[in-house]
Amino acid sequence: MTTNVITPTKETRVFIAYCDHFGYINTEYYKDWEIRNGEGIICTGGTFAISFANAVERLHEWICENNWAVQEYPKAVFGIEVIDGTLDRRGEIRRVEVYRISAGKAKKYL
Repeated sequence: MTTNVITPTKETRVFIAYCDHFGYINTEYYKDWEIRNGEGIICTGGTFAISFANAVERLHEWICENNWAVQEYPKAVFGIEVIDGTLDRRGEIRRVEVYRISAGKAKKYL
C-alpha cells in the first residue's frame, strides 16, 4: 500500500527550505509530509529534501535558478529546517534549523 504523504520520524526526517523574506520554498519534488496525533492532522507541508546533503544542494540550485530572490532581497537569509515528527511542549511541530546562507554569500554562487 502506497501513501500519498511522508510521515516524518527520527529515522525518516524531512527537510524544508525557506527565505526569511517570503516564506517556505516548495518545489514539489517529493511527496508532502504530514504529522498526525490521536485527534487528526496537526500539520502538513511540502518536502524540500529527504537528506541534509540533498537539501543543501537543492537550495543552492534553487538560489541559482531563482537569482531574482537574491537581487530583490539583498538582506535575505535562506535556510533549511529539519522535521523529525516530534512536537514541542506546546504541541507544535519541532523544526530545527540546520543550515543557513545569507543573500550576500549566495551571490558568490550566481
